[in-house]
Amino acid sequence: MRRRLCAVVVAAVLAAAAPAAVIIGGGGQPAEASSTPGANDGRGQGVVTPGGSGNTTNDPADEAASGDPMNGAAGGRRTASPARAGTSAAAATQPSGGGSGRGPALTGPLRALAARRGVSVGATVLTSSSLTDAQYAAVLGGEYSMLTPENDMKWSAVHPQPGVYGFVAPDLDVAFAQSHGMAVRGHNLAWWADNPTWLTTIPYTRDQLIGILHDHIQTVVGHFRGKVAQWDVVNEGLSGGFWWDRIGPEYIDMAFRWAHEADPAAKLFYNDAGDEGLGGHSDAVYNLVRGLKQRGVPIHGVGLESHFDLNPPPLHDIAANMARLNALGLESAITEVDVRVRVPPSAFDLERQRVIYNGLLATCLAAANCKTFASWGFTDKTSWVPSAYPGYGAALPFDAQYAAKPAYYGMRAALGG
Repeated sequence: MRRRLCAVVVAAVLAAAAPAAVIIGGGGQPAEASSTPGANDGRGQGVVTPGGSGNTTNDPADEAASGDPMNGAAGGRRTASPARAGTSAAAATQPSGGGSGRGPALTGPLRALAARRGVSVGATVLTSSSLTDAQYAAVLGGEYSMLTPENDMKWSAVHPQPGVYGFVAPDLDVAFAQSHGMAVRGHNLAWWADNPTWLTTIPYTRDQLIGILHDHIQTVVGHFRGKVAQWDVVNEGLSGGFWWDRIGPEYIDMAFRWAHEADPAAKLFYNDAGDEGLGGHSDAVYNLVRGLKQRGVPIHGVGLESHFDLNPPPLHDIAANMARLNALGLESAITEVDVRVRVPPSAFDLERQRVIYNGLLATCLAAANCKTFASWGFTDKTSWVPSAYPGYGAALPFDAQYAAKPAYYGMRAALGG
């Protein structure tokens, strides 16, 4: 059911891509830190425009994003550099302007710039087979310091039959991360989607399902103990669905406790879409995790997926949400960001996209509790967006040929590069 890669071929790919890696953190350790991802159109009110205008003014987070948010929109920023990331040329040819205003732009890949700011910059890998593409592997391993398996750790992939687990693909993902000095985010342990048919079609009792969920979490987290830095324990739990309907909302408490038992060192996250700014769903997520904290459930943070179009929530709302989570003692993590535009994309829309990536990363950097900034993929070649939103795409920092886009340079600028 899953792709089986020849160990010799995989070893060759890992070895070929390794020179592009930039190891960060002391002792050669990484800096700490689909399915269809849940995304809702129109959930934000603030419109980010090339003039920096929208529903908000004088936003500190907006100001932190760029010294001149859109100056140079008619210049070099409008078109992506032909340079490929992971090379010194990519950094050398970045458009000027839009930096932190703290001095000359810094050089190096994204991961090196992010390490200086104490943040992990991550991306998902579609499946382990994607790593056999040498250029894909070089960009991923060279630019990013954190890897999330997009599909390989989900129920349908890793637990295809009752009592049967398959770790070949996720083991390859983890091996790639380790060989490139990257931290790993595990995604995910309980979700309403991507569950195998044997689980959802057999009429198990509630107690049986509790036992199955317990065994799954203990087995999967235990298998990767010490290798996965963060887990999305429950994904989009407030959407209801299989586990909520069959066990009840208490499955969330159970899942976090069992994950912590299996790997006490891993940071455990509740991950959701539409919870980035302020509003009804964000309040519901806040109340959920506040309740978990009050009950002594081991939770360390909240994942803000951030699947946006060109009308994301206002940055000051995202900053306020991060601040209230920080007051609970929880991290905020940008876990799945992408910014979809109509295709073929116009230079104007790519510039707006750049501002959003720049501003969101700057908001994360300004928050005391945001140490993870990860996108859902990194190249338009493997993005989920075109299939989920017909007529849209071009949502990621690199195009389908691995050329850096304005969004990439927006991230560099936020990091001081």
